[in-house]
Amino acid sequence: MPAQPIHSPAFIRPAVPADFAAWMEMAADVRDDFPGMTSADHRDAMERCIARNTALCACVEEEFAGGTAFSPKYGGIGFLAVRPEYRRRGIGSLLIREALSCMPQDRGVFVHVYPGVSAARFLYLSLGFREDEFIRQEDQVYQILVLSPERLKGIVRQRRNFSAAGGCL
Repeated sequence: MPAQPIHSPAFIRPAVPADFAAWMEMAADVRDDFPGMTSADHRDAMERCIARNTALCACVEEEFAGGTAFSPKYGGIGFLAVRPEYRRRGIGSLLIREALSCMPQDRGVFVHVYPGVSAARFLYLSLGFREDEFIRQEDQVYQILVLSPERLKGIVRQRRNFSAAGGCL
């Protein structure tokens, strides 16, 4: 099925503490897409990412549609989710591109994906990420996808500035 156009443009912005309840509600909605995610771990990670300005929200008509958390320090995207009712509208791609604009441009970016979640894997591959190794951590298997610095520079048109806390403004 082709992606549906966004009828009302998605607005991507840094996540703020007031977004926390909507973020956790979304995490509960997409829990099946993240077999290794526990609510407590996700809650703690999101509190840290919001405080460090390394979490972004997508809003459509003032509704929380999705979000991503990332680490410029380590060059990784740690979490990406779009609420089911907003999927296939390009919001995930917008979130990834915005997160990539916050990454250092001189090194690659990585993400771990669950092999059984094909939509996320396809999205990252369509943006130029390449398959790398599979890893096992406790009882979960992940695949690492990597975006080279050259491909990163081709995706990112405008570099974002970093805040003193290590996030992006």
